Amino acid sequence: MSLVPPNMSYACALSDCTALGDGSSCSKLDNMTTISYAFNMYFQMNGQDVEACVFNGLATITNTNLSTDSCLFPLALQSAGTRLNILSSITATTTSVAAFLFTLFALF
Repeated sequence: MSLVPPNMSYACALSDCTALGDGSSCSKLDNMTTISYAFNMYFQMNGQDVEACVFNGLATITNTNLSTDSCLFPLALQSAGTRLNILSSITATTTSVAAFLFTLFALF
């Protein structure tokens, strides 16, 4: 657990965690979901690069969308692998949006 605060601070310093601030749309998330939001923001702002999901082993890439009615987890519709032609191209017309939901889940 001692690795969580510095990793969350790092993620927020290099992304946008303003939605987690007091009175903001994501301020009422539980601790694990708050950490996931911060890690997801960093992951998204770094083009979903798998290297942006390391966080000292605290996170993993998942297709679970942790958005709530008041707090939407931002996501990108194209992964870095797709842009680099490592993965086959996926279009929204042939695949549901759920396939594109990349969030980070903190492991304890």
